[in-house]
Amino acid sequence: MIFWTGDDRPELIDVAVGLFAAPCGARAETWLKWTTSRVSFSEEAVHKELVGALESGLEAWGLREVYE
Repeated sequence: MIFWTGDDRPELIDVAVGLFAAPCGARAETWLKWTTSRVSFSEEAVHKELVGALESGLEAWGLREVYE
């Protein structure tokens, strides 16, 4: 899947960022705005431990952005 959107949030489009070849790196931070406050649909995840690690990493990364 390359991208998807839903009727419940028409203002957002989720894009597979692995498709981008941004000069600034894999996160394409100059092109994209990252949400670090939550992991979408975490309640539907099969691997809860992986989601927990992702949530912790996103939170730490978000705090780093605030304090740098």
